[in-house]
Parts: sequence; C-alpha cells; structure tokens
Amino acid sequence: MTAVRWQRAFLQYDYGVLPREIHWYTGGLASPGQLEPNAIPNLPGITIDLIPDSKTLEGSLAEGELSALFSPNRPAALLNGSGRIRRLFPNYREVEQEYYRRTGSRLGAASGTRRAANSLTLLKAEIETTTALMGPNYWKQGFAENQTILDMMCRYHYEQGLSERPLNVEELFARETHEITLEY
Repeated sequence: MTAVRWQRAFLQYDYGVLPREIHWYTGGLASPGQLEPNAIPNLPGITIDLIPDSKTLEGSLAEGELSALFSPNRPAALLNGSGRIRRLFPNYREVEQEYYRRTGSRLGAASGTRRAANSLTLLKAEIETTTALMGPNYWKQGFAENQTILDMMCRYHYEQGLSERPLNVEELFARETHEITLEY
C-alpha cells in the first residue's frame, strides 16, 4: 500500500527507524479475513507476518496487541472518542506540511496512530491550508509532474523488502504515457 510505504520511509529517513527494526504485521484493516500473503520472500532482517484471520489490524491496535498502525484511513477507535488510540504525532498537520516543504511529496506520514484520540474538525480550513502550501493543483497529474515522487516510491519499495530488485519508474508505465500531461 503506497501510503504505508511513505509512512515507513518517513520513519526511516527522518527518525532513523529502519524497517528491519520493526516486526511488521499485515491483515484486514477493519474487516477480519482479508489476508494477503506477501508473494515476495522477506528480505533478510525484514519480518512481515499475517495476523490471525479472525482479527483486524484496527482491533489489534485498540486492544494493545499492536504498538502502532500505519493506515491510509483513520481507525474507528481514533474517531469514536474512546481514547484507546492516539496519533503518533499530535501535531501531524505541521509535521506533514514541513515534510511537503522539504521533499515536495504529499504524504500522510504523520497520520500513523497508536494507543488517545485526535480528529480533524475544520475541513474547509484544512483544504485552504493545503491549497496555500501545495497550490490549487495539489493532485498533480502526469508522469513528468510526479517523476521525483515515483522515483522515491520505487526506492522505498525495494528498501522495505517489497520488491526483489530496485525498480526503475520508467518500466512501470507504458512509454507513451511518459509524455502525457493532464489538466484538471
């Protein structure tokens, strides 16, 4: 999952937490039984295990069975006010804005959660802040416009043991798409 790859890379490059220093788990986020075994053998030092098919990642986090959760979505226990989990970075907006200023990559890096709650309440203000930081076209379209981010994604994919070799971003897309620029 792309969002989680960025979040792991954020911990690695900004905080020195290497993927091999964490025991990783995968499984159904909010629904049990959604298990997808990794078809690529784990690289030496990388441990990725499946949670039991009767459990969910969100539930395991809320019950204290996992220390942290990387997810593109906010877990129910973060939104329901139970206080059972909290954001890893309480100032996640500032952390994500600083990351974008430094790297040019939108990330969701600091949205990772762990066991106290926090929520986004002012959506309009968030959109205005995002537009002020990233410009009105913050979902850039086209190969050239995203080349740097795609190169980073390929590097992280290999470093995190998700591919057997470093991937070249040009090989992921048909050659004729390299010149296309979409305007919205």
